[in-house]
Amino acid sequence: MATYIPGFVLQKYNTQFAPKGGAPVGAILEIPTPDNGAVIDGDFWAVPVNIGVYAGWTFQPYNVNNPAEATAPNLFSVAVCRISSNKTSDVYYVLGTVAQYVTAAAGGTALPAAWPTLAHTVPLLPVCQTLSSQDGSGNYIGEIGVPSLDIGGNYFPFGFFNGVALAAATANGYADLTSLLVFLNASWSAVGTWTKTADNLSIIVTQTGGPGTDVFCGAIVDVHPSL
Repeated sequence: MATYIPGFVLQKYNTQFAPKGGAPVGAILEIPTPDNGAVIDGDFWAVPVNIGVYAGWTFQPYNVNNPAEATAPNLFSVAVCRISSNKTSDVYYVLGTVAQYVTAAAGGTALPAAWPTLAHTVPLLPVCQTLSSQDGSGNYIGEIGVPSLDIGGNYFPFGFFNGVALAAATANGYADLTSLLVFLNASWSAVGTWTKTADNLSIIVTQTGGPGTDVFCGAIVDVHPSL
């Protein structure tokens, strides 16, 4: 059996490979197997810390045989396993379950090597916000930043409203903000009315009758239809 196998590591010892700018950052590292002193500490949920941007993870242990625990705490949590070593002080939180790790360590199917993604390798980590801020008219509002497009790039929105996925955008995204707003107002009207700011740096959603407690998770990213 192998003494090391590759794994997508979210945290090693006390160092987190934290998400930056909405994109999860991990590291493919060689992690020990039981033949090299590895100790399997169990299954965990990696739960993103959301402070307006993703700033890392908390890790919640769970029992795969307990249906209540085996359900992800939120839409954006992923299953990881914790592996420590009886030879060093290293502790790894590795993408994948204990069962997947055991299979990989025995020479079977490798552990997952990348973060779950949407189309065009867009990471499934939108920023979440409670629509509790109000404009001058008392309407509840939210805001999404608009990226600067690279040459050949298009705007690609993805989002969730109160825990439910919103309608998918066209696979190639939208070449300009006008087309993007047509999509948002036609397909994401349940959230509110969508407009852009004068400087074209943000998209604003306005709720004329919102409760002030709705949660919108979403992002607009730059994608390339040719990829």
